[in-house]
Amino acid sequence: MGSIWLSDLPAKLSGVPNVSFYSGWQTRSRSSGGYDALLGIAVHHTASQTSTANDCYYQWVTCSDGPVGAIYIGRAGEIVVGASGATNCVGKGGPWNLSRGTVPLDKGNQNTISIEAGNNGVGEPWPEAQQNAYIALVRALCSGYGFASSDVISHYEWCLPSCPGRKIDPAGPSRWGSINASGTWDMNLFRAELTGTAPPTPEPTPPTPEPTPPQEDWMANLPTITYGASGPDVKRMQHLLAAAGFMNEANTANYDGVWGNGTEKAKTNFDNAHGLTPSPPTDCGDKSWESLMTGRVW
Repeated sequence: MGSIWLSDLPAKLSGVPNVSFYSGWQTRSRSSGGYDALLGIAVHHTASQTSTANDCYYQWVTCSDGPVGAIYIGRAGEIVVGASGATNCVGKGGPWNLSRGTVPLDKGNQNTISIEAGNNGVGEPWPEAQQNAYIALVRALCSGYGFASSDVISHYEWCLPSCPGRKIDPAGPSRWGSINASGTWDMNLFRAELTGTAPPTPEPTPPTPEPTPPQEDWMANLPTITYGASGPDVKRMQHLLAAAGFMNEANTANYDGVWGNGTEKAKTNFDNAHGLTPSPPTDCGDKSWESLMTGRVW
């Protein structure tokens, strides 16, 4: 028989608004009596759509497998404590490692405080007052019993290790989002709100770097020109010849863009100095352009 009872709940919840205690709560428990250990909190929804009075009466009076949960939260944010001992609520699942120890396989009822909240579980939105009450209640329990936020798990999470998919709760539209098509809450968001911290997020995927565009081979795009040619490419060659010292750089007439006799003489001299073998009429092709631009000697 478990020996731990929640007889001190009135003191633990003294700062939480709208709390009441259901008749007989102090001695109500499952057949095993009190808890074996207090290792964490399990959160649920009822999968019902009725009044708070009807939910509580079913959970703690008429249910053949009761009591169902220790504490109930209604849609208007009302909190009702119905049991001080262990309850029948979590069922099969686990094991689950919490900060105080491991909840053994299928032993969640004996080691976690279960909270039930009124919601039909098939898409009913959670009222703001009920969401606020859920956070206020769980915060008070964590503070009162020394639980870490990581000690708060959902019914869905409890089932994951040994019977995944057995339960979906809590689920339904709320500020804690959803992780699947059933609307199961993202408990990382719920636990983050308990502590006022941002939820853990996965490491961002580094952006894919833009591919480096191929470098343009600008020398390959220069045309081969010969004696008698004219135009901007000739003018470019003339400037390069002047910069290399084979034409008078100060004489702008040398940059007329026409490959005449003066340019021919300068180009021939340049070719001879750089190992280029001109063949009349002299041309300016790949090797000439490279020598003009880099000073390469062939």
